[in-house]
Amino acid sequence: MSILKTLQAFLAKYDGLEILTDFPGKEAGYALSPSGNSMTKEDILGNKIYINNYVFYVKECAVDEVDRADTQDFLESFGMWLDEQSYPELPGNFSVVKMTTSNCFLLDIADDGLGLYQVQIQLTIKKEVN
Repeated sequence: MSILKTLQAFLAKYDGLEILTDFPGKEAGYALSPSGNSMTKEDILGNKIYINNYVFYVKECAVDEVDRADTQDFLESFGMWLDEQSYPELPGNFSVVKMTTSNCFLLDIADDGLGLYQVQIQLTIKKEVN
């Protein structure tokens, strides 16, 4: 299983979400999209530290104030849930060193009234050599 699929399965534990890849679809839903990564450090043994960035998208009705407030409550609860979890177990020789969330906000409201929200998730990952 890839790191992306592992993270999707981990996030799906929150309220039994179905999390698609890259785009939440035409209806309300959730998706996770990689948004860049880089190696930041390598030690003398060859172990490497990577920063992997992801965007968690939420598409929900955003026409009324009540709808937008409910979605913000969901996002706040989701972020607090993430902070309380143990890190996900990654495949292979990878392990999570740190996981942070940031920049939770409404990106856009489509003509049909669905709002696209995002939460940025950053994983600091260690890859150990055998």
